Amino acid sequence: MLIVGGIRYDGNRIAKDYEAAYQTLPDRYQGRTLYHELFDPCTGQYERGLFRVPDQSDGQRHDTDLNRTYPRLHLVSLWDGRTVQARVVSTGPSITSYALKEDWVSVVWQRLLTARNVGRSDGTSVLLPNFRADNPHTMAEQALYEVMVIGGGYVRQDDYISNAHDSTEILTFSPLTEAPYTHMEVRNGPRLAFRRAHLNAVLLPTGQILVIGGISGTFDPDGAGEQVRRWLYPDQLVLATELLTYTPAGWQVEEVAAAPAELNDEVDDQRPPDVPKVPNGARVYHSTALLLPDGRVLAAGSATNAYYRSDYYDDGRRDYLPMDFDNYVPTLYSPPYLFKPDGSPRGANDRPRILLINPAPTELDYQQVFKVTYALSNEGAAIRSVVLVRPGAVTHSVNFEQRLVRLHFVVASSNGLHITAPWDPAIAPPGWYMLFLVDGNGVPSEAAWVRLKGCGLQATQLTVTLEGVQGISAEQAEAIEHSPMTLEFRNAAMGATRASYTLPMMRPDEQGRVVLRLWSDLPAGVYELYVYPYRSWLGRRVRLSWQPGGSYSLVLRNGDVVKDNVVDYGDLLSVLAQQGLEGLSEADVNCDGVVDAEDAALVATNTGTQGDE
Repeated sequence: MLIVGGIRYDGNRIAKDYEAAYQTLPDRYQGRTLYHELFDPCTGQYERGLFRVPDQSDGQRHDTDLNRTYPRLHLVSLWDGRTVQARVVSTGPSITSYALKEDWVSVVWQRLLTARNVGRSDGTSVLLPNFRADNPHTMAEQALYEVMVIGGGYVRQDDYISNAHDSTEILTFSPLTEAPYTHMEVRNGPRLAFRRAHLNAVLLPTGQILVIGGISGTFDPDGAGEQVRRWLYPDQLVLATELLTYTPAGWQVEEVAAAPAELNDEVDDQRPPDVPKVPNGARVYHSTALLLPDGRVLAAGSATNAYYRSDYYDDGRRDYLPMDFDNYVPTLYSPPYLFKPDGSPRGANDRPRILLINPAPTELDYQQVFKVTYALSNEGAAIRSVVLVRPGAVTHSVNFEQRLVRLHFVVASSNGLHITAPWDPAIAPPGWYMLFLVDGNGVPSEAAWVRLKGCGLQATQLTVTLEGVQGISAEQAEAIEHSPMTLEFRNAAMGATRASYTLPMMRPDEQGRVVLRLWSDLPAGVYELYVYPYRSWLGRRVRLSWQPGGSYSLVLRNGDVVKDNVVDYGDLLSVLAQQGLEGLSEADVNCDGVVDAEDAALVATNTGTQGDE
C-alpha cells in the first residue's frame, strides 16, 4: 500500500519521525507531507521513500498535489510487449502530473512532460476499463492504462459566480525507457450535459460511468469573485444524473433518472421555517457513491455550506444568507440495465445468475483458472464479458479504489465457464473483488465475492520453446500472442490436479522461445507439470522440482495440425494438401508464413509422436 500526501497531525508517528525535516522548512510548509511511505500488509511494516515528494516545479518551493491533502492517485499497468510495468500516477487536481515507478521506495517521483489542459479542483478522476476486448486474450487487452478526469475547476463568469467545467479529458499512459519513464497523452473526452464540481463518478459492471450530483459552480455574495466552496442553493445544485458509455465510435453521454428532489428529511424538519430544506438526492461536498453487489448504486452524505436567497429586509430587498447543507438520507439508484425494454424491473431470472464457483472458498492465485456454473437470463443472451470490480473507497469526490478488470474466459458448456483470474498484480492488486457476468444485452448478474491472494505470491519464470519456429511471420506471431497457454500442476504421486493456470502469451523470438511469468503461492515440492496441447504443438508432461521464484524451461513438440494430440499421417496429408498456401494456417507449423516442404519435413519427422495427457 502506497501512502502519499495528507497533513501532519500532532502525536502522529510520521510527525515524530520527520520532525527534523519539517523544522528546516519555511512556516508555510509546516504540516505538509514530505515523503511517501509503503505499507506491507503481509509484514505490518512501514518503509519511508528515500526521496522527498516534489514540492517545486519552477525553482520555487510551493505545494504540489503530492504533498497536500487528497492527491488523485491511480495504479496503472503498462504493457511494453514483454512485461507489465506498474506506475502510480497523479491526475490532479492541478494540471501537473507525476508518476512513480517500481521499485516504490528507492525511486523518485517524475514530473511528466505533458500537462493537462485545465486544473480540476473539486473534480474527480476514474481509472478506465480496457475497451479493446470484452474477452481479453492478451496482456495488452487487460492492462489498465487510461484515466478520465471529469468536471471540477472553476472559470469566473462575473464577480459573483464562477462556473465548474463540463469537460473531461482522457489521459493515456505508456512506458518510456528513460526519465521520466512514463509518457502521458492528453485528449478531450466526452462533454457532460451539466457543469459539475463535488461530483461522484461510479464504474458500473458494464464499463459505463455513472456521474452523480455536484454543484455547477461557486458563488460569492460579496462580489469579490473568490473561488471558494460557497455556492448558491438551489440555483447551482445539480440533481441530474448522467451515464457515459464507450462505443468504438466514441463516448455517448445520456441523461438518466435524476436524483430525488423530495424534502422529507427528519433533520430538515427541524430547520427554521425560513431556511430551505435539502433535497434527499442532493450530493455535494463530502458525499459518496458506491457500486453495490446487486448492481445498484448507493449515494449518501453531503456536508457543506451554501447560500440561499432570503427576504431579509423589511423594505423587500433580498439578501443571501448562509445555510448548513447537510444530507443524511441515503438513496439507491437502479441503472438502466436493471429494467426490461418495456420499463418494468428485472427479476432474478431476468438477469444472468452465478450458481456455483469452484474452487471454494474463492481465494485465487493470479492466472488461476476457476469454474463458474451459471444460468442465462430468460432472454437467453450469451455471456459477453466476465469482470472483476474492486469495492470503492471515496473521499472528496475521488474513488481511489475502483477498477474494472475484464477476465479471459472459455465457455466450457451450456452452463459452465472456465475463467482466468487477472494476469498480473499490477492490473488488479490483491484483495476482494465483486465478480460479475455480463450478457450480450449488457445485463449484469448479481456479484459473487472473490479474493486475489497477495502474501506469499512469487513470480516464477517459465521459458517455453515452440519447436520448429523459424523466422516467424507477423501474422503467426500475432496469432500466438492472442492464444493463451494453459497448464496444470498435478500431484506427482496421484496425478490429481492441484491448480490450473492460463497464461497470456507473447510474440516468440526467432527460435520460438516465449518467456512467461507464473504468479502463484504454490509451495515448494515435486509436481507433475502438464502443458495442454497448444495450436500445432503437442501436450507435454514433466516432473518438476518446484521452487517458487525459480526459473524453468521446456520444449513443446510440433506437427499436430489436426489437433488430436498426436502427429500422424492425417497431419502430414493436411500439410501436403496446403502446399504453397500463404498467410495464417495451422499447416504452417514452422510459422514462416507459407506452407511448404519444410513444414512437411517437420511433420514427417515427428510422425508417430503422441502428446502427453
